[in-house]
Parts: sequence; C-alpha cells; structure tokens
Amino acid sequence: MKMATIKEIALQAKVSSTTVSRVLNHDQSLSVAPETRQRILDIAARLGYKSTRRRREVYASGSGESPRIGIVV
Repeated sequence: MKMATIKEIALQAKVSSTTVSRVLNHDQSLSVAPETRQRILDIAARLGYKSTRRRREVYASGSGESPRIGIVV
C-alpha cells in the first residue's frame, strides 16, 4: 500500500507542504485559520498519513507489518 505524503496532502488542501508539515507537527507558532488546520487534518486522516516517527513505532512494536527482505542463493 502506498503511503500518503505531505506533498499529496498539500495539493489536496491547496496549501504549501511547509504548512502541512507544521500543522501535522502541531507547531503552535503557525498562524493558520482553524478551518485550514482542520482541512489538513481531515485529508491526512482520509489518506491514512502516518509520520515517519509513527511508522517506526508501529514497526518496533510488532503490531505493524515490518519490511522483509528475501535473499535467494
């Protein structure tokens, strides 16, 4: 399954990638309309966006499917 990217969210929300990143990282210094913030969060949820940190946590806990590498000799 393809992971959603910040760029994809930004395109759908019609904002910059920087704005999406700052909203998803809960940057309190960012001045953005509440409607824009909610639109970004809704799109991220709909696309199944998970931060790199969250993906690592899921893999480390064993509750997610970890990447596998096979070697054939």
